[in-house]
Amino acid sequence: MSAPGRFVSAVPAKVSSIPIFLAPAFLKPTQTVFPALVSSRTFSSSIAHSSSNRRSGEANKKRGESAIRRTGPRTTQGRWNFALPEPAFRERVAQPTDYLGTANHGLWQFFDSTKKSMVEPHVSAQHGRAWTREELSRKSFEDLHKLYWVCIKHKNQTLTLERERVRRRAGYGEAEAEERIAEIKKTMSRIRKVLADRQMAFEEAQTMLHNETLKEIFSSDGEKDEDNESWVEDSYDQAPIEQPRP
Repeated sequence: MSAPGRFVSAVPAKVSSIPIFLAPAFLKPTQTVFPALVSSRTFSSSIAHSSSNRRSGEANKKRGESAIRRTGPRTTQGRWNFALPEPAFRERVAQPTDYLGTANHGLWQFFDSTKKSMVEPHVSAQHGRAWTREELSRKSFEDLHKLYWVCIKHKNQTLTLERERVRRRAGYGEAEAEERIAEIKKTMSRIRKVLADRQMAFEEAQTMLHNETLKEIFSSDGEKDEDNESWVEDSYDQAPIEQPRP
């Protein structure tokens, strides 16, 4: 009975003649009477998200590190709390002991005397012609062996420069490098052919020395000479000429 009486007392005088069951409809909602009806939140059709569920910072820790895309971070980065480190002076940095005394290292043989990783096209085009078979046939086995490995050295130097040129995408020097390598390969092929001819000539001479008629030729007046016969016998045991390994 207390609740209807409180509603009636809050109804204005001009509407006091309304039925008792309609009194709540004419009352002004206040915080004391109906605190559940008082709300200051505005209407919104979106789903409410709490502040704790929001993503803070950058999800991709590697963003902004690409030198090609250059996208940069999507969020504003704060200032660093600590001072940036200062580079040390050169006299304070210890010299690396692993690279001291490497001026005559074997890997420098892949470069020319200038020790440059790239050269101009006109410098690469300055080379001689290939050796002919007539010139190589007059050389000894030791000279041919040295010349063959010199050709391999110059070929490796040219291929090193060509590899660096392709890596840097220089766009020049390809024709000069191919021409230089072609001349080197001609010399190497002719050296192998000269050594093959010498090997075949040696084998043919070994076959001829086994004939009895050749032994009689070396003897004087058809009689066997002991010195000539011993020289023929010793020639059987001679080893063939070795060929250089490519």
